Formats: sequence, C-alpha cells, structure tokens
Amino acid sequence: MSEFANNRGNKDSHMREMQDEPLSHVGRVLTVISLLQQGWYTPSELHQLVAPEKQERTIYRDIEEIQHFLREPLVKNHKGEYHFPKTSFPFLHSIEVAVEDGVSLLLLGQVGSGKPGSIPYLNASVPLIEKFSSGLPDEIQKAAEEQVRNVHIHIAPTAPAHSRDFFFQILWARQNCIKISVEYGSVFENTSICTTICPYHIHFNRHAWYVTGYSTFHNEVRTFHLERIQNLKINPNATFVPPFGWSYEKYRGNAWNMIRDEEDVEVELLFSKKVAKNIKSVQWHETEQAHFYSNGTLAYRVTVSGIKEILWWVFGYADEVEVIQPQSLRDEMKRRVRNLAKIYGIGENQNSTFENPD
Repeated sequence: MSEFANNRGNKDSHMREMQDEPLSHVGRVLTVISLLQQGWYTPSELHQLVAPEKQERTIYRDIEEIQHFLREPLVKNHKGEYHFPKTSFPFLHSIEVAVEDGVSLLLLGQVGSGKPGSIPYLNASVPLIEKFSSGLPDEIQKAAEEQVRNVHIHIAPTAPAHSRDFFFQILWARQNCIKISVEYGSVFENTSICTTICPYHIHFNRHAWYVTGYSTFHNEVRTFHLERIQNLKINPNATFVPPFGWSYEKYRGNAWNMIRDEEDVEVELLFSKKVAKNIKSVQWHETEQAHFYSNGTLAYRVTVSGIKEILWWVFGYADEVEVIQPQSLRDEMKRRVRNLAKIYGIGENQNSTFENPD
C-alpha cells in the first residue's frame, strides 16, 4: 500500500474515532500535534477532525502557535499538507524537567483515570497526560515510570458516576452564564423537585461533584449533588449575571466541610491520648488550634459555620473525644448516645429504634 493510501486510511480512521465533545484549547493543540506526528493533513482536514464547531482560521492560529513553540518548523508539502516528523514534543526538551515532574504527571493520570478510587469525569485528561509524558526525555520518562510503578493514589469512595453529560453541560452553562432547569432528587425535601439554577460554581468535594448557585425553588443560593440531578435542560435564552463580588470561598465561610448552615460558633473538643497524635497530624480546618496537655490528651479548638457537619466527624471518634463546647453540640451528642444505647440494648429501653423490614 502506498504511503498516500495508508495516510488516507489513517485519516478516515481518525474521522471515525474523534469524539463529538468539543476540545479545550490545550487539548485541541495537542491533538493537532498528535495527528501531524502520524500523517499529513491540510488545515481544512484538521478543522473537520479537531474543531468542526470552530471557524477554520482557528486551526491556522493553532498551527502558528505550534510552529512558534517547536524548535523545528512543521513540514509542508506541495499539496498544502502539514506533517510533524518528530515522535515527541521537542519543546519539552528545551525546558528543564526533573524526574519529580514526570512522577507528578503520571500520578495526575491516576487521579483522573476513571477507575475506582479516582475523580469522576476527568478521564479525558489521561491521553493528554500520556502525550506529555511520552515527550519527556527518555531517561526522565523511564525513571519516573520506575518510581510510580509502586505508588498508588486512592481517594475516598465516590458516588456512582452517571452524570457525565450533565457535568459538561453545567460547565458550559457556567462559562456562558446560562441558566439550567433541573429535576432533582432532594434529600432535604425528601422528594423530587424542579428548579432553575444559575450555576455560580462547580466543585468536587470528597465523594462527588457539586454545583452551587441561585435556585428559584429555594429563592436562595444552594448546593446540588450532581449525581442527584435526574434531568437537565439548558435554557439558551436565559442568561444570568453572577452577583458582584460573589465567590464560593465567601459563600462557604467557615463551614466544616462545605455547607454553611448557621452563624460561626466556637467548638472545643478534648481528644484522648489514643487518637491525639493522629488528630494533630492533619490540618482539618483553616481556623483550628490544637495543643497537647501533659497527660497526652489534645485540646482542639475550631471556628465553624454551624455544627451539623462537624457533628458527624466528632461522632466518628466515639468515646475517644468529649465535646467541651458549645452546649448545643454537647447536647446533640448526648441525644445520639442515648439513641445508640437503645439500639444496642443498653439501659432501661432495650428495644431497637429500627424496624425490621422483614
């Protein structure tokens, strides 16, 4: 088979493989480089393959950027086709790169791999990271791969990822300040609700992705769990203007995790010697202060916007922690301890508070 025929077959194959989802600017440029490494393409062909939703002059600008950053220009034949004969990214060789940089790239690939223990919806970053990694100097790449072979990143268990389309639609809506209408399985209301949201901020927190914005149903800013969105519709003609000076950090305030439900309150806890060092070894909150007593126990103080979230954290340490203040948190712990006693048959009432479904 001639080189021309083989290249034409590759082009047809790439046409079939390209995704419908628009690429970011960086992703588009790297995809152009990857294609030009594999064959000869005209700007018109690259336009159809990589960015059909853009104007063709976008590809010409991408080609100019590539030639500006590469140490050697792209090859152009008499048919107006471009080709990049290198097998890596030469501009990476002109940057001072250490083994630690290669390790960081490979570990980032684990975080977005799409496998259990990774952050959902970031798996599109893996091919990008692999392309960058392959462009590292050989000795750096080999050393990084050797080090990472026995290293693994595992984040907290995440919610089942069924909302990929919703995720990217919300990102687009936020970028363009477009309102979205959703049907949402609300835990707080204990039913499905319909609301229109002005998406101010999208964030990943511990187990799942969330969108925070003004909700017409609640008539205030609320945070929504992405995986509880049952249906979503973009309202292309309904735009919004984010409130002047609004930021997620201000909205979150001193929440223990992400929900600010009350005014700031001072919490003081006393941890047993058994868990004191483990508590002290982690920065749990921006406002925390902690010091050891001579007997090995730990005094822990923190300012939080409401006690609902920190309650679950404190409760997780069972009898290894005592709430000193505020009284509201101490009383809530007492109430839950009494409920536990009932569940496990301790004290006067030895009947479980849970009904057996069978």
